[in-house]
Amino acid sequence: MKSTYKRKILTSSIVGLFLGILSASFMMYAAWDHNLQNEFHNEITGVINWSQWLVIGASWLFVIGISFVIITFSGMSLVEYSRKYIKK
Repeated sequence: MKSTYKRKILTSSIVGLFLGILSASFMMYAAWDHNLQNEFHNEITGVINWSQWLVIGASWLFVIGISFVIITFSGMSLVEYSRKYIKK
């Protein structure tokens, strides 16, 4: 019982982290590309505003990562429940 619980936690954390990093990197790229008011970087001086740009990535990593950890864990629990308790 404990090993399956740990496996579900580990698997859902890896899936959530991977999808969170993927979405965060896309949003950071979109913010960098659509930098009309020089909020994230100034092309003339070459200054990068790291605090603004990394907040975009961290917020998407957190929101998408936690969401997919919950979704993956719930899905794995439902599959386990259906295999264990629902008879054909």
